[in-house]
Amino acid sequence: MTSFPSGQPAPQPQQPQQQPWWGAGPGPCAGPHPLSPRNSEVNALEQRGYLIGKRVGQGTYATVHVAEYVDAAANRKMRLACKIFDKDKAPLDFLDRFFPRELEILTKIENPHIIQVHSILQRGPRVFIFMRFADNGDLLDFVQKKGRVAEPQCKLWFRQMTSGLHYLHAKNIAHRDLKCENILLSRRFNVKLADFGFARYCVDSEGRRVLSKTYCGSAAYAAPEVVSGTPYNPKLADVWSLGIILFIMLNASMPFDDDNLQKLLKDQLDRNWSFRAKVRDQVSSGAKNLVRRILEPDVMTRLTLERVMAHEWMRASVQPQRVPPGPGVPFPFLVPRASEVFALEQQGYYIGKKIGEGSYASVHTASYVHRNKTKVKRIACKILDKERASRDFLEHFFPRELDVLTKVESPYIIQVYSIYERGPRVFIFMSLAENGDLLDYVKSNGEVAESRAKVWFHQICRGTEYLHAKDIAHRDLKCENVLLSRNFNCKLTDFGFARYCNDLTPTGLCETFCGSAAYAAPEVVGGTPYNPKLADVWSLGVILYAMLNATMPFNDSNRRKLLSDQMAGNWQFSSRVEYSVSAIAKSLVARILEPSVANRITLKDILDHDWLRSCKDHHPPTHNAAAGGADSKHRVASTKTLSEDKPSPSATGSTAQAGHHLQRTDGTSLSGPGAGAGASGGVGAAGGAAGAGAGAGASSKAFNTLGKPQHGGALGGPFAQPEAPALVAKCQVRRVEDQ
Repeated sequence: MTSFPSGQPAPQPQQPQQQPWWGAGPGPCAGPHPLSPRNSEVNALEQRGYLIGKRVGQGTYATVHVAEYVDAAANRKMRLACKIFDKDKAPLDFLDRFFPRELEILTKIENPHIIQVHSILQRGPRVFIFMRFADNGDLLDFVQKKGRVAEPQCKLWFRQMTSGLHYLHAKNIAHRDLKCENILLSRRFNVKLADFGFARYCVDSEGRRVLSKTYCGSAAYAAPEVVSGTPYNPKLADVWSLGIILFIMLNASMPFDDDNLQKLLKDQLDRNWSFRAKVRDQVSSGAKNLVRRILEPDVMTRLTLERVMAHEWMRASVQPQRVPPGPGVPFPFLVPRASEVFALEQQGYYIGKKIGEGSYASVHTASYVHRNKTKVKRIACKILDKERASRDFLEHFFPRELDVLTKVESPYIIQVYSIYERGPRVFIFMSLAENGDLLDYVKSNGEVAESRAKVWFHQICRGTEYLHAKDIAHRDLKCENVLLSRNFNCKLTDFGFARYCNDLTPTGLCETFCGSAAYAAPEVVGGTPYNPKLADVWSLGVILYAMLNATMPFNDSNRRKLLSDQMAGNWQFSSRVEYSVSAIAKSLVARILEPSVANRITLKDILDHDWLRSCKDHHPPTHNAAAGGADSKHRVASTKTLSEDKPSPSATGSTAQAGHHLQRTDGTSLSGPGAGAGASGGVGAAGGAAGAGAGAGASSKAFNTLGKPQHGGALGGPFAQPEAPALVAKCQVRRVEDQ
């Protein structure tokens, strides 16, 4: 009796090439007796709507065919690939361990950047796995035919790879065979991870982490701990493989020769690799830095996947590219569709040019026109596509962030005008931060004059105080998440890691490392349970230091050294400002950057501190200031000057290292997407899980985050907000199916 148990339908890409992943086992892709479907099998499959076409690949005990699924009820056809697997021809070890595990994983994952199964049917010893067809082959074929990938396109693809892998890792699944042949390109040139033959769970039945002891994968892409045969963390081994793939895309060659495993291991440990001279000058320093930090043989200092996703290069804005050259289809960049534009215009919202993009969100300028058309307001719109985001992000971070955004209203916190949802897309309308973020300001103008730093710090503290009064901890306070409005007032943004403190453990402590290491408190960096409100206070101290110094107090490139410096109070004021910053300001910084939680100053005591109690009303800088003319005596020094301050007596009374170059930081989370994974953040937030992403704003250069309107008063004058539809209103428009 023929049995065809139904599989789980889900759209999935697959690849029409002859080498990559179809062969379920070793052996050549040819043979005198290919595994073709028998007539009885063909008839049974056709009754279920599946038509099998020509063979496009073959392994020892599996073949791959093009196929088609005909949905008679919906009157539509779907192009698929079919993998036919014969269990009679496979070894017992494969049948007992690898094949069941692969099938289980395939039926449990669903992500835009991971190959998915349309259905799995079985008859006797034969298994038919139907998957979506990858029209543009795999990444290896693409690089071999077209050479190195242009860096903007490379960044987009790498974001998609990391997003797909982050989804797997969030489910405690390691791929263990990432390579260019297993990166498929869909009809619209989107990346799909494939081949889960070596995938496995990283935890045991009790949720404890398990090290892998099996050498698997491809030597050229394997991490040194895998090549050496020592037990290894499979997630960090996956990260190494990603670094190899990134190197190949940028360089069109392999970083290591795998002909001899002993030499391969030596070259890996000696970091004996380099970019080809032909492309060395064409690759940006950010991309080179990311490759170097991923291809780090020491697993203790190698970037985690979360830090890869939040790396500055990943977060930088990227412009749309067309696949070069030939009849390639353009990438499906996240832009509003015509029907969505029409629906939003009916509500008074007009979306303008795109100013930033991440893995699954983009930011656009926008305008709100009052219904009587007498008022027009410049705002910003963030478009998030839930189909591109990881499930972990959608289940934990995004709902929590939207909940926070709709419940907070303060002149010191970004305000959302309205949130519209249509199908998988969410449109978040916020006011535009016309003067960018605090990091951009400091990098352009140098250290902030103490009188202005006092006002801005007071505003930042008041915004944090408002959150804490509502039992909300921000958990990612940093210069990039402090916006400057039209009148140069500070607004807190990016609530991707924010959470309520009243739903914590009975001890009231957080156990998740999140935020950006450079701004994280020592108890967070150390991985111990921590009070999130006191951790926010530490981050405030780092922001104040950065404003007064135009440098960072600590170097976060090595987390162990970072923690050691924090605990030892190993920081000092820059020699340029040591005598221009008042003793009382230095005293406040020292009390905030106190490693002992018991002795650290509280937020209430900060606001009552003598330095802040003398805070004057806000006087926004002149137009020249924004352009770099104000604070002329504090105008920014060159990068070299910033990073080469000579040591001087520390405000803390200890000898310390010089200030560290001020730059965008890597956000990290052990249980969620990268830094700025939230709706209110810049496009780096949009990438999250990405993402990862780029900043967005309103000036001539891209900003990282979006601002909000002024509420008048002493903060710099009125900045009236438009009358807008209610929050979380739904656009009443029909769904348009897009492939």
